[in-house]
Amino acid sequence: MRSGEPDTDDAVAICIEAWNDLSTCRAIGMAVGAIPVTAIYQWAEMEDLDREATRMLKRVIRQLDNDRAEAAAAKYRLETATGGRGGV
Repeated sequence: MRSGEPDTDDAVAICIEAWNDLSTCRAIGMAVGAIPVTAIYQWAEMEDLDREATRMLKRVIRQLDNDRAEAAAAKYRLETATGGRGGV
């Protein structure tokens, strides 16, 4: 761990690892899609997560996906409103 970084507990570390691994499972077309729930369940099964941990992981991944989609939409709206100049 680098100095100045907060300690992460196992649950946070698992969610970060899952987010990174599962980000490769999104459909890519006209827009980047959400991570399929089946991929989340498969990842949890491969990592031997119990039912409660799998439910928590699904909620976290869904929230992160929603946050990512909202950020992408806001960026698109800004680029559209400014003609691609990013507010400059």
